[in-house]
Amino acid sequence: AYGVTEAAIDSSFYDEPLAKLPEAGNVPIGKAWLNARFYIVDAHLNPVPVGVLGELCIGGVGVARGYLNRPELNEEKFVDSPFVPGERLYR
Repeated sequence: AYGVTEAAIDSSFYDEPLAKLPEAGNVPIGKAWLNARFYIVDAHLNPVPVGVLGELCIGGVGVARGYLNRPELNEEKFVDSPFVPGERLYR
């Protein structure tokens, strides 16, 4: 399982036999749970092609409302989704 506290702790799950695990240093995080969405984006929140490095943003119902009394951090880490109207992403 993979996830961050800001997105309901577990947001994805890798469910393959141990024999299919890749070599150390390249472990997949799996697929997003049904209530989560993953986006790999560039600095402008544009999707990057498969195989291109980018930033993981998590969307869905499990994304937190923000940090208590940390407006500047909220502005940096919780952004409006360009993919789903009314949804926020955790960067």
